[in-house]
Amino acid sequence: MRTAIIIAIAISSSLAAAQPPGMTPEPNRAAQPHVTLAKPARPAKHRVTAHALSAIGSLAPLAVFAASPNHLQPPAGVLLSAMLLPSAGHWYTHRPITIGMGIRVVGIGLAGMLYNQRPYGGDVSGPVVLAVVSFAIGATVDMGTAGSAVDRWNAKHATVIAPMPVGTGYGVGIAGQL
Repeated sequence: MRTAIIIAIAISSSLAAAQPPGMTPEPNRAAQPHVTLAKPARPAKHRVTAHALSAIGSLAPLAVFAASPNHLQPPAGVLLSAMLLPSAGHWYTHRPITIGMGIRVVGIGLAGMLYNQRPYGGDVSGPVVLAVVSFAIGATVDMGTAGSAVDRWNAKHATVIAPMPVGTGYGVGIAGQL
């Protein structure tokens, strides 16, 4: 029994030999299987998604406003969503505050103040026009800049893999913000 175990160990083991530095043969790199070295820490974001989110965020308050029974006094949720939702494409790239949002907040806020300062039964065309124009300009700015926000996010969070010399061969260097 002891002899059988020794023979099994001898057959299953291989001989190892060390060579002096510089005498080690180069490994056959072509025979090695392809291995993916690294995946990006975060997947890339898409311009189409950002534009779609901004467009949907711009149309949603308009649809709710059109469905509201009293157009002269829309629900507060409609005004709040009109100020915030067109920036949804920028929120996708983790930018909570945008130039377009600032335009909408200032314009709709001024329109609300003007509406409340008018005499009872007075003309409401000025505040309404101001609110509509500021919404349109702010939403257009956010929809137009959503794609560049995606490009900035992708550039900031990109992982770069590049060959670099290591000793007598080549290795791979990985750089990026993780």
